[in-house]
Amino acid sequence: MPAIFTGRWPTAVAWEDCNACRSWWPRIAATQPMLPGVLKDAGFFTGALWAYSYFDADERRGFDRGVDVYDSRRAALHTNVAGPAESVGSSAAQITDDAVAFVSAHKHQRFYLSVHYYDPHMSYEPHAEAPAFGDTPADRYDGEIWFTDHHIGRLFDAVKAQGLWENTIVVVTG
Repeated sequence: MPAIFTGRWPTAVAWEDCNACRSWWPRIAATQPMLPGVLKDAGFFTGALWAYSYFDADERRGFDRGVDVYDSRRAALHTNVAGPAESVGSSAAQITDDAVAFVSAHKHQRFYLSVHYYDPHMSYEPHAEAPAFGDTPADRYDGEIWFTDHHIGRLFDAVKAQGLWENTIVVVTG
């Protein structure tokens, strides 16, 4: 994520120690330009919605710089099982609701919004709304992807309903 938000290779990101942080990851250096800050300077209203504890606002890892609305409360819906590679919980529905509310509130402004979906990370969990693909880990992963895609579709539908789709750029990373 630091590479995406700085536009730099991970080895080229400027870092600083984060002695107050709960986990070992360093903080992006204050001198490192971040995408939201660049867009804010260009006149955009900026938002970032996060669903993993690495991005908790109190960690101040640098992702909050240049962000008008920074919300990491949905991270509480995920519990680590074995570090960042494996957690349990789901937040796709809730973070989509937050994103839809952001779009509605800022539809008359030029805005930038980053939405972080964390559901399709291990442990892969079934969702009542999702079709059953099978019982293998790959099948459960497909269910997580379907579930997350369903909620991203709700966000896209809301952008269209607000009349913003033709002037919206969507970037999906994974």
